[in-house]
Order: sequence, then C-alpha cells, then structure tokens
Amino acid sequence: MAFAYDRFSPFEIGPTLLSGGKLYQLDNHMGQASYNEALRLYAEYHGADDGRIQCMMGPFAPDFISEKMLVKCKDAAADKGLPIQMHTAQGDRETEQMEMRYKKRTIPYLDEHEYLDPEFTAVHMTMANNDEVHQVAEAGSKLVVCNGSIGLIDGMIPPAIPFQEAGGTVGLGSDQAAGNNNCNVFNEMKLTAFFGKMRNQDPTAMPADRVLRMATIDGAKALGLESEIGSLEVGKKADLILVDTRHPTLQPVIEEPFNLTANLVYAARGNEVSFVMIDGRVVLSDGKLQTMDQDAVIREIRDGVPNRRKKVGFM
Repeated sequence: MAFAYDRFSPFEIGPTLLSGGKLYQLDNHMGQASYNEALRLYAEYHGADDGRIQCMMGPFAPDFISEKMLVKCKDAAADKGLPIQMHTAQGDRETEQMEMRYKKRTIPYLDEHEYLDPEFTAVHMTMANNDEVHQVAEAGSKLVVCNGSIGLIDGMIPPAIPFQEAGGTVGLGSDQAAGNNNCNVFNEMKLTAFFGKMRNQDPTAMPADRVLRMATIDGAKALGLESEIGSLEVGKKADLILVDTRHPTLQPVIEEPFNLTANLVYAARGNEVSFVMIDGRVVLSDGKLQTMDQDAVIREIRDGVPNRRKKVGFM
C-alpha cells in the first residue's frame, strides 16, 4: 500500500527510565515536548503532496504516557478529526505497569477513557484476553498486527483470528526497522498465514485469500482510507503493483484450481514486483526505480552508518 500515513507518538518515558519490576517514572516535560512536536508535524504535513500524506494521533502506549496525556491526545484527535493508533496490550511489562499504576488492564482502562470506537486502531494486542479482544472488535475499533516484529521481539502471536471471528477488521503492518529486520509486506503475509495456522494448530486457519485482503483492502480500512485506496475501483487512487508471474519463485501458476493467491502469500519474496504506480505516477518499471538513484541512496545509507564491525566482533 503506497499511501503515506504519519503517526504522531507522544511519550513520557525513555529507555533509561525503564526499571524491571518497578513502577517507572513518567517525565511530563518529555511528554509535553513530544506532544508539541506531534502538533507541529501535523500542521506541516497533514494533507501534503496532494493529500498523499495523512496524519493520525499516536500516543505511543498507555503505559508510556500519563492519564493526563492520554486524555489530551484523545481531545486533540477529536478536535482535528484524526484517527488514533496506539500500541495496545503489547506485552507483560505493559500489563504489569498498568495494573500497578491504575489497578486495571489496558483494554478496560482505554474503554474507561472512551478510546474504543471506530476511530481507534490497536496495534499488537498480544496480551489481550479473549473477552478484551471481543470488546475492542465489537466497539468497531481496528487491529493492526505486525507478526515479523512481535514474533522477533516477544515470540508471540497476535490475536488476528479471534479478532476477525468477533467481526473486527485486521490489517498488516511491519512495525519499525529496529523491531523488524524485514519491512516487507510479502514477508508479513507469509508470517501471518503461518502464525495463524500455528496458533490454531489447524492448516486451514488463516487462508491465503484472507491474508491477501489483510494486506490490501482491510489494511486500508484499518487506516480509515478504504474509500481512497486498498482496491482497484473507479474513483479510487490508482495505486497498484504488477507481479511478474514468470518469476521462478511463483512457479507453477495454475488456473484450475487457481493457485496464484497462495503463491503470492506463501512463496513470493517481493522481488517479483516489476511495476509500481502510486496515484497514477509510475515509480517502478521493469523492476527499476524511476524516481531516485537506488545505488546512490544505498551508498548514502552505508556512509552514514558508523563502522561497528570490530566492536561487535564481525569479520
């Protein structure tokens, strides 16, 4: 999905303030500074590039901000007509902190502050119990799962299947580079299908066609952009990719029974994409970028990273 969507992240705690097993201290000055920066980014970028850049309010996580900041972010989002996205019920540390500070688990706490509505998207929810999963889905909130990241960081499986069974919409995300070494939607599709089957111990669970929807139209729904992107329809933006089905990784392609969807989800790596169009503008053709010098960008990245091979023991 080629639609830029910037998520503000007000937070009131840094890594140095974390202390295992203890209630960590929140820094109100840090919170206000990050909140102000979020509003600055909104003012500068929301609707930029002919609407290609959209913004949403994203308080980092309920255990990383105070109750006052949680309310402040909700009010700002309502005032500016922005949806909200937040790391929600991500891990045992968050649950422990919420119970120590508020005597509540994350989902009841957010419900008490009227966060659970169609404008809210939860991310991860790996620690949510079944009742909480149903509560969020039935409120009309969305879920984004990042299986590559949460599998790498926590070794857990997000509740995509029970959320869908409760009638909720689930989209795919890759999280951020530091938490996932492979920000590739094809990889996320494969992991999502596999994790769903492992979670239910059922090879028919999380079928390929459902996962493909999670990467396209359901992902657009999770962003509140299903009227603009996520499917090829008259009136929507011309966002599309072409996949070279002659690529070795997609062989064989069978028409009856049709197996291309399964090949895309289980076998594709991403390098089979030969053409990309964003809102009618061609950015990749014949597998080559049209809008930048890829080799120059890679050199710039490599030159900007300190050489740490000796420090970490690489050869």
